[in-house]
Parts: sequence; structure tokens; C-alpha cells
Amino acid sequence: MSRTLELNTIKVQALKELGYNEINEKNAAEVFERIAEIQSRKVGN
Repeated sequence: MSRTLELNTIKVQALKELGYNEINEKNAAEVFERIAEIQSRKVGN
């Protein structure tokens, strides 16, 4: 899987987990934190 596709997949997963449809100014920090959390989960596996 390409890095771009992987990041897009993780972004979509983070948005779904948080109940958002898109990244915006109000939720960006929360979404990026969740993306980092998802990435760390994948490294742990």
C-alpha cells in the first residue's frame, strides 16, 4: 500500500471513530491526535 493511500485510510478511520465527516479548524487537533494514535496501534501490531 502506498504511503498516501495508507494515510488517507487512517484519516478516514480517525474521522469515523470521532464521528466527523471532514477535518476543519475546530476538530483538526483532535483528528490529528487520533491519526497518531491509530498509527501507533498499527506499529504495535
